[in-house]
Amino acid sequence: MRKACGSRKKIEEEINKIILSIIGNGKQAKNTPKHKKPAKTLDNILERSKERIKEFKEFVPSESYYLFLQQKDENKEKISLKYSIEEEGFSYSVDVDYRSDGKEEETEIKVSVKDEVEKEIAKYSVSISKEESGYTVLMKYKDKDASLKASYKVPIKPYHEAREEKLQDFTSAVDKSLEILPPSIMGGVLGFTYLGENYMARRSDLVGRMALMVDVHEAIHTPDEYETRVLTSWMLTITATAYKK
Repeated sequence: MRKACGSRKKIEEEINKIILSIIGNGKQAKNTPKHKKPAKTLDNILERSKERIKEFKEFVPSESYYLFLQQKDENKEKISLKYSIEEEGFSYSVDVDYRSDGKEEETEIKVSVKDEVEKEIAKYSVSISKEESGYTVLMKYKDKDASLKASYKVPIKPYHEAREEKLQDFTSAVDKSLEILPPSIMGGVLGFTYLGENYMARRSDLVGRMALMVDVHEAIHTPDEYETRVLTSWMLTITATAYKK
């Protein structure tokens, strides 16, 4: 058991240090290795947090029991760190998780504080996550007297850029039932639709922009093939805004 902190406030200060040691952005020496330098963006904070979890022995007390796991393959990565601290009259456990699947990324820190009879008296949680649309920062606190929650979202694109794109991008208005069929059925056809019907099909081996082009083309199909191609091209083209002086 560690020497007593002296007060609940002291434990809260230590918990704050734990959180900042993983996702903080404090000042560091000029000769600090690149991956340890202060993070300037949420993207950098996420990347830095992953490296900091790997270096857990720098901030986890040596007398603590801990569990460290890391799993990684071509598409996914997961890092978990769990440890607990005992103080005189209090104890707290820390769970840190980093997850990434190429599309979404998240670092979450959870701390649970218990009294000397192992009864939970407070919970802290901080997470930073990244999706295609942007970042979400979520903070929670709960004890027997209060429950607090704060969150905010940061779009990856600045508002004016996102607005301009929405004014020109009509693909979200495309609406038809889509069925994915294997190439053995589709043959050399990329996709097809029945005019006047709420149904269309696309080859299963199409991905990315090609798949989007086929979806839009079939969803808006008119009786005229050339007209449909022109409309599809127009819908998928976003023109950069030009301002006259």
